[in-house]
Amino acid sequence: GRQFSEVPVTFTNRCNQQKSLNVDSAFLEVRQELQNLRHQCGILSIVDVVWNHTSFDTPWLIQHPEAGYNLMNSPHLRPAYALDVVLSQFSQEIVNGDWENVGLHPTITSE
Repeated sequence: GRQFSEVPVTFTNRCNQQKSLNVDSAFLEVRQELQNLRHQCGILSIVDVVWNHTSFDTPWLIQHPEAGYNLMNSPHLRPAYALDVVLSQFSQEIVNGDWENVGLHPTITSE
């Protein structure tokens, strides 16, 4: 198989130029872009907060339920929720073997 560093990575830099590189080259490009942001724009750090990677039972969310996304405080997420429900149901049907007659088998045996 391929080494991790050979896997192509695609990203768009702040000049809206899309680049496809291997992982080693991508790290160098990202490092250069971060240095440019620091020196040209005065940006010293970047934080990417991904709330949906927080466990539903984390103490912080239990203490601050208003901080979590739900269909009441984030109605724009309703289509995403509906899609999640359908995909979850579809996945369960595949696991149950309900789709074997059209070639979707519960067990993957090859790439």
